[in-house]
Amino acid sequence: MAGAVAVGAVLLGSAACGSSGSSGSSGPSGGDEQVAGGGTTVAVGPADAEFCEMVTSIGEVPESYVGSSAHLADVEALVAVAPPAIVGDLETFRLHIASGGITDDPDSKDIANYPPDVRRAVEQLEAYVTSTC
Repeated sequence: MAGAVAVGAVLLGSAACGSSGSSGSSGPSGGDEQVAGGGTTVAVGPADAEFCEMVTSIGEVPESYVGSSAHLADVEALVAVAPPAIVGDLETFRLHIASGGITDDPDSKDIANYPPDVRRAVEQLEAYVTSTC
């Protein structure tokens, strides 16, 4: 279930946060730096810093976390602080969790088995976290 761990570890667990980018910086800088996020170019600013801090604070998570009520609560908290560029993708992912689309069945936790729109949203979120955080 490497895909499931990727959702928890990358989107909510910060495996990619602080490890990308050529500057070696662990977070966003001023308000005018441009980075690729979800296939678009976005400005890095205070909203990114708050979002990245929250993603980083969640830390590594076990596979059992994926789809749990704690996972849903964390995604809802992220939606509340997310930069506009990713709110829609986070909301798509939140709705998938809230609908019960992720169960105790390991196959339901595998990103490859998510509906196409949710898979795209998760890919966009992972790309955003990797490039911004």
